[in-house]
Amino acid sequence: MAIQPKLALLCVLDNIYKSIDSLQLTTFVYLDISAAFDTISHSTLLQRLCEEFGVVGMFLDWLRSYLSNHSYYVKLGRHSSPTVICTSGVSQGSVLGPILFAAYISPLSRVISSHGVGHHQYADDTQLFLAMRASTMQADLLKLEACTCDVKSWFAENDLLLNADKSDDRHILSTTLGGNLQHHDNR
Repeated sequence: MAIQPKLALLCVLDNIYKSIDSLQLTTFVYLDISAAFDTISHSTLLQRLCEEFGVVGMFLDWLRSYLSNHSYYVKLGRHSSPTVICTSGVSQGSVLGPILFAAYISPLSRVISSHGVGHHQYADDTQLFLAMRASTMQADLLKLEACTCDVKSWFAENDLLLNADKSDDRHILSTTLGGNLQHHDNR
């Protein structure tokens, strides 16, 4: 689910506190997409808008027009590169850009949910999380690993590149019911 930054933080904290109260370990996997808004395939986006969101007719034509016939070139001093037609990407700074990006990655939620793993999405950041007990930790970590692999595959299939430098996993646990918080960093 795409949510605002403050609400995303509150949701993450709520998940952590619930796990601490239940004496569970919570593992988070943070995934960041490189140049996410620049790599969105226009044809895939338009197909998704039509099939998943029911955007058809004049509205789909308007979005197709909005996305098409953009070109760019690089100019350095008096020298310019050839003009190239842009077939991918949406403007991150526009009103429509973040909405179109959210529509583009909307199927990812089903991929994650099919593993029974919780998640939060905000713009190009995806957080997977799973609370687990010591008795099920090995199976739960395998579930989280399988989910992470499927998410990475989905990114690749949809022309999105995972930024390894900004992606990470974290383990948070409570040692007592009172909640002495311990944080383990796997960097």
